[in-house]
Amino acid sequence: MNAALERCEGYITLGMLNEAREELRSVPRQLRTTFPYMATCMNLCLHFNWWEEGAELGRNLVLRWPANDEVRAATIHCMLKAGRELDGILLMRGIDAGPSAEDDEVDDDEADLDLPDNDRDWHRR
Repeated sequence: MNAALERCEGYITLGMLNEAREELRSVPRQLRTTFPYMATCMNLCLHFNWWEEGAELGRNLVLRWPANDEVRAATIHCMLKAGRELDGILLMRGIDAGPSAEDDEVDDDEADLDLPDNDRDWHRR
């Protein structure tokens, strides 16, 4: 997994979206809820300006790893860029944004974000 994530980070830096996605897809599903995998996905969102997706992914990261200030800052950035100022401000003040109304409709195990095939193609599973 680490080698795939390192290659993915390199592709992200080079702006090679399709190659970055392929590296992420090569990671086995059971490892896709680990911090390194999810942080790499967050970096993909930041690099390609997928603000709403980054805000949602970041919110999940903050809920799982609340002590990580770097993730919190990236999540706040995405929330503000996505027009979710209130969520960003609350998170800045240390008040974690709770689950949205949409989350009530999907079990936690089914709420993983799939990798997009294009910029507008994020789906909840």
